[in-house]
Amino acid sequence: MTFDKIVVELTRKCNMNPLCGHCFRGEPQDFTIDNESIDSLLKQTEIIGSLSFTGGEPTLAVDKMQYFLEQLYEQAIPLFRFSIVFNGLLYNEEIVQVFKDYSDFVKMCCGVIDKEIDVTKRVIISISIDKYHNHRDIAERNIERYKKALKGYAQVVKYAKGNIVRKEGNACSLACADNDWDFKDAVNKRVEILDIHHKPRCPQYKTYRLIKPEQIKICCDMYLSAKGNLLTFAIGDHGYYAVDYEKCIICNVNDSDIYESIIQYNEGKTDCISLLKRKTLELRSNRIKSLFSSLNYYLHIDEDDSDEVENDIPMGAISDEELAFEIAPYPNLLDKMIKDAESFNYNTFD
Repeated sequence: MTFDKIVVELTRKCNMNPLCGHCFRGEPQDFTIDNESIDSLLKQTEIIGSLSFTGGEPTLAVDKMQYFLEQLYEQAIPLFRFSIVFNGLLYNEEIVQVFKDYSDFVKMCCGVIDKEIDVTKRVIISISIDKYHNHRDIAERNIERYKKALKGYAQVVKYAKGNIVRKEGNACSLACADNDWDFKDAVNKRVEILDIHHKPRCPQYKTYRLIKPEQIKICCDMYLSAKGNLLTFAIGDHGYYAVDYEKCIICNVNDSDIYESIIQYNEGKTDCISLLKRKTLELRSNRIKSLFSSLNYYLHIDEDDSDEVENDIPMGAISDEELAFEIAPYPNLLDKMIKDAESFNYNTFD
């Protein structure tokens, strides 16, 4: 299978002391992904468009980063983008070297297509220094150290999305936390697939292509938990209560065929465009809610003062939230989008 993007939770351990009161994950857990789960994922993988590591604190599991890369080499699985978000409390040569190694691998894979590739626009090292973090002074010093050490290898940026506090995990009691996540939608949303038997009903459908008849492309961003469970990133990017919720789990990669599990998981679930249409109709029918949502959305955008990330290719995609606001006055356009997605020619091998 080809994963357009997969996020891997390396560990649930954390080295923040005291713990962050705004952490949406919840309390840390003494749990780290095992090599078997990495092997099981990669044995069913042909290509990874984008790989991201998360936690917990992912730099507490550098050995797992190294093992994952070793397996990419051993199984000849190309990788075209790499990213990680971590708290910046640790700085050492082992961490620097593993980032350089991933950069070298991405550059090698991309070099098959473009020898002049600027790898720093495809390898993004993000250090979280939002206003709620403890020990920000250490992280800010280490940002400069990482920038110097990784010059020419990666883009090192400040990450401050944590300024937008979500009412989950440790942040449930914070008055400033926002509870705008529709858990029901996330659970009922299907995984969009592109192969000779399936076409994605996804707002970003024009960005997907098949390069050979037997290719299977997983269009949705996916998430592999430290327990080896596969789920969508829409659920994985939340507290452990959601990540471990049985109804959210597609399969455990150690004992399942991922493709067949996704097909089974999708039964009775709703495609992305239909969910988006429902949201736009809700916004249209409730103008007060629409206005509140718009204000809330743009106020949150202002809270996020992360560094801008330079990207070398136009993604041709916007978030579902942005699209919902833009298309709210014209929900019937989504019916046309469904038809267009079904008739679009995804093949590049004809």
